[in-house]
Amino acid sequence: MSKRMNGEGTIYKRADGRWCAAYYAGIKRKFLYGKSQKEVKYKLKALMEEEKEKGQLTDTGGLTLQSWVFQYLKDYKVNEIKATTLNTYMTFYRKHIKDSDIGKKELQEIQTNDLQCYYNRKLKEGLSAKTVRHLGVIIREALTQAVRLKYIRNSPQEGIVLPKKEKYEGKTLSQSDVLKLLNEAVEEPLYPLIMTAIFTGMRKGEILGLQWQNVDLDNGYIKVEKSLCRVADGVDEKGRYRTKVVLLEPKTATSKRIILVTPQLRDILEYHRERQEEYKREAIDFYNGELDLVFANYLGEFMSEREVLRGFYAILDKCEIPHVRFHDLRHTYASLLMESETDSKVIQELLGHSSISTTLDIYTHLKMGQKRSSIDKMAKMFMEDSDK
Repeated sequence: MSKRMNGEGTIYKRADGRWCAAYYAGIKRKFLYGKSQKEVKYKLKALMEEEKEKGQLTDTGGLTLQSWVFQYLKDYKVNEIKATTLNTYMTFYRKHIKDSDIGKKELQEIQTNDLQCYYNRKLKEGLSAKTVRHLGVIIREALTQAVRLKYIRNSPQEGIVLPKKEKYEGKTLSQSDVLKLLNEAVEEPLYPLIMTAIFTGMRKGEILGLQWQNVDLDNGYIKVEKSLCRVADGVDEKGRYRTKVVLLEPKTATSKRIILVTPQLRDILEYHRERQEEYKREAIDFYNGELDLVFANYLGEFMSEREVLRGFYAILDKCEIPHVRFHDLRHTYASLLMESETDSKVIQELLGHSSISTTLDIYTHLKMGQKRSSIDKMAKMFMEDSDK
């Protein structure tokens, strides 16, 4: 008879004071009772040992959830996802699973309620619903693989209720904010980079990985062909995951695109290139010109994201502009295009979205101004007729 030891099984205290463990034997739900939670857990563990003796479960030697998730990502997931996605998974593992209460629990002892409490606690600690759902994906996939390897009979992730997906509405800079930056931030080192983000809608990685060979100022366009990404770079002698930054193909095929630049941005980039060439001549002994980066640090190498964000927020503070995320400069670009009544299909292509639905889903709230303008024009038509 097949008994389900984890997954849908839960332990709880009854109204009569007894402790109860619910588990599955085949498709039938069965129960164990005891005077204490400890006694019930012991009985469940005994049943699991019985399964091992029958050769139905692999003896994992006390393998913990965190050890298994790390092994799963390193040995299994690495073969099916992009390096950048693996790095994201590893970041979630390091920040939220490793050394956590749930992470230290033995894989074969984890129950559905343990995971539910873990996710609920993460929400209370301030994690977004999106982050908690990402954690749910990582743990679910690791547990599913554990079932395949017969480490556990069923996944305790089954039956979990995760928070609903939140729809984020990006903030934008107003036209007056952009004008303020144009007029007051000219002498800031990051000024050309920030204005490139505002006037092209390029992603941060695309900007940091932009090379001069893909910038044609004479004809007024930028070709997006690479993106600077942080990827996994193996494990060090202490078992810690290393990372490195590399230039990779953009996240989707449609992310490779040509973006026309405004006259303002062309002037900004021309001046920036002149100053950069002057600096390269002065720093010829140590400047790395081979990378051909449009936006580089003083050594001619990749700028760090932390360095860019720190400078970005300093400029916003100096110009007395409320903080927005750097990615919101991309939303600002979309907003400016919509306010100029640019066709949605054109916006999709300029932003590099794989489908028009993605563009519309993300920027529906930005189209309200455009809708209002259309309604006002319609109303004005009848106002003109009534005046005749």
